Amino acid sequence: EQWLYCSFSYTMSLDMKTDININGPTAVVGDIHGVAYEMNLYSLPDECNVILLGDVGVGFNCSILFKLSTMWPSHQFYLIRGNHDDPSYWEDAPFRIGRNVNFIPDGYLTINEDLYLAIGGSISVDKNGIHRIPFETWWEGEEIQYKIPNRCKKVKGILAHTGPKPSSIPSKITCKDPDGSIQKYIDKEKEFCDTVIKRFKPEAWYHGHYHVHEFWKKGKTDIYSLDCNEIYLL
Repeated sequence: EQWLYCSFSYTMSLDMKTDININGPTAVVGDIHGVAYEMNLYSLPDECNVILLGDVGVGFNCSILFKLSTMWPSHQFYLIRGNHDDPSYWEDAPFRIGRNVNFIPDGYLTINEDLYLAIGGSISVDKNGIHRIPFETWWEGEEIQYKIPNRCKKVKGILAHTGPKPSSIPSKITCKDPDGSIQKYIDKEKEFCDTVIKRFKPEAWYHGHYHVHEFWKKGKTDIYSLDCNEIYLL
C-alpha cells in the first residue's frame, strides 16, 4: 500500500484552474484523521462533491489519498488543510491528485454559483506532548496563514478547518503550554474569526477541528461545528 500511494501521489493533473468552481450536490465533512472508511458517504447523491474540512490526515497516513480515490471514485474530494495535515501538500494548490482528489488553497471558490471562502489551518493544542514529532505528527506552519484582504467580498459561507469556538469547548486550554504561546494564539484566532464574520458577512460558517456537533448562531451567521466524520449537505 505504501508503494501504491507513492506512485499514485505523483499522478498530478495540473489543468485545474486557479478559480475553483464546484457544481452539483456538495457536502462538507468534519475531521477524518486518515480513516477513510468511517465516512458514511453512501447516503450522499451519486457524483456528489465532498469537501473535507481539514485534519484529513495527509502526512500522517501514507494511503489516505489513495483510499479516497479508490473507495469512492464517483465523488470529487476537495481538501482544506487542517492542523493535522502536512502543509507542504498545499504549497502548490490548487492541484489534483489522480482523478478526484483536489487540494484547494485559502481563498474564494464558487459552489453552484454562490461565493464561498476557504480557510485552512489552526493550532495543535497538544503539540508539546511527547507523542508529537516534528515533520511526522506535527508540522511548522500549521496555524491559519490566510491574510484578510483590504477589500472583502460578501460570501454565502466560510469553509474552514476551525471557526468560532462552540460553547462546549473551554476558552482556556489544559494542555502543556509552558510559555503561554498556545493560549495566546487561540485568543488571536478568536479575534480572527470575529473579523472574518465582520468583513465577509457570511450566512454560514462550516468547520471541524473541535470534534463536537454543535449548531448555533453568532450574530447573523449560522455556525456549523461538525464532529469527526459528520456529514452536512449544503
